[in-house]
Amino acid sequence: MTKKEYYDLLVKSATDGTFPSVKGNVCQYRKGSHKCAVGLLIPKDKYHKGLEGVDVFHDLVKAVVEVPEDLNINDLTRIQECHDSLAFYPNWNANEFIILLNKLPCFQDIN
Repeated sequence: MTKKEYYDLLVKSATDGTFPSVKGNVCQYRKGSHKCAVGLLIPKDKYHKGLEGVDVFHDLVKAVVEVPEDLNINDLTRIQECHDSLAFYPNWNANEFIILLNKLPCFQDIN
């Protein structure tokens, strides 16, 4: 997946009900039909419950996540932070998420 394709998928997921992915007070890579920003990059056949509750830098996550071209694990952490910073509000704010994405240095060449 290219960086642009991932960006477009993030925007789509922010607006179509895929985001946020939370359970209680923890963001989850997958919860039913919901996924988080990094969860979008974990193939269905590689996902397992052991991934939940660990951060993006954890070896379990790094072993299964498919990092888009021209991005790295640090970029994915910042993108995930955009999801997580809004995930616990009573109403998901897709517009605010997109604003946060557009401020990230890794997406400056897309905007």
